[in-house]
Amino acid sequence: MTVYTMQFHAEREELIEYIAGWVGWHKLSVVAERFFPEYEPVVVDPSKPLREAIAELEPVRRVCLAREDLVFGGSLITTEEFMTINRDCLAIALEPVTDDGLRETALATLTSDSETLDFWLARVLELDEVMHQGAMLIDPTTETTMFLPSHRHTPGAHELARSGVPMLACAGEGYFEFADLQRQDERVAC
Repeated sequence: MTVYTMQFHAEREELIEYIAGWVGWHKLSVVAERFFPEYEPVVVDPSKPLREAIAELEPVRRVCLAREDLVFGGSLITTEEFMTINRDCLAIALEPVTDDGLRETALATLTSDSETLDFWLARVLELDEVMHQGAMLIDPTTETTMFLPSHRHTPGAHELARSGVPMLACAGEGYFEFADLQRQDERVAC
């Protein structure tokens, strides 16, 4: 069994557009997952534009993509049960911009099928082509910093950060400063 995960920053609507492209191009099945007020996976109607389907199902916090139909055996009551039954899917968190900022998002797959893993990695590489790379992670509690050269962010997250929206860690109080914005700020200051 192979697990692949990637954490990054992405503007939610922009990420939905990338996902919609994959769904249309590769005829993928989609499940939208709601976690509030209780967990509920909902099959997205393939005849409806993804952005519209997600808007009707809000609050959607994650989508799962699959090359085959997703399985809904029995009465799924947790996300863990859903992911256990649908191991070959690609799960993508959809983080909204809040008053605090934009939290780091993630995508992940768990599969034992090398062809499926290669397929998902090809989608990740497509997304990676448009991403910026490099960030400083700052812990405001301890005032420690760590440069993460492989941390990625989409053009939409880049613009949000440029406009002053804080780029938050997936949990806690840590935040990111994107390296390419820091270099730009240094050039402007000269």
